Amino acid sequence: MNLGSIANQIGIVIEAIGALYLVINARRGKRDADALGLSGSQVTYDTLGPLLDTLLKHLRSNYRHQVIAFALLFVGLALQFYGAFGSPYQSSASRGPWQGLAVNKRTGGYELWWVWHNSHDDCVRDMQYDVRSSAQSEWYREPVGCAYVGSDNRFVLYLMNRLYVGEAFQCVARLKSPAEGQEYAVILKPAPKETAAYRCVIPE
Repeated sequence: MNLGSIANQIGIVIEAIGALYLVINARRGKRDADALGLSGSQVTYDTLGPLLDTLLKHLRSNYRHQVIAFALLFVGLALQFYGAFGSPYQSSASRGPWQGLAVNKRTGGYELWWVWHNSHDDCVRDMQYDVRSSAQSEWYREPVGCAYVGSDNRFVLYLMNRLYVGEAFQCVARLKSPAEGQEYAVILKPAPKETAAYRCVIPE
């Protein structure tokens, strides 16, 4: 297991802890409100001052808990992106993390090519050249793009391809007969959301 996969797994755990911490803090806030008598009870002038002082203390405490929770969520997400960008764990060590795509002139749909690159810029540049100047221009046209396939984490695949593939992106699918090291795949429009080979899981 390389550094990218380790960072990704740690990020998932930290993000889950942050989400759990946020839920616990929300429940604590409800209990605090009940304890302060903010659920429909009468507040008099004599009790208003002490009540406000106590309420401010609880709000400051809850604010600190929320900051901690969101910090954990941010760190978890950052680690997952480091796993994706800095040292991506791939299903095949011989392939780069970016796979080219273009529009099939006959069907009008997007198709992934059997070409991979180590950088997004190189991938887009080569795809543009191929559909404009090579023999592939007879069958394919722009717009071109590059899908991110450098991780087998469904959340990373979804976020990266929503960002980089845009309107061509259909979903992240779970393979029904996964290969070693690859449980998920990127599906492009207008492919169906479920076939004998896969089923879309994000979004379903």
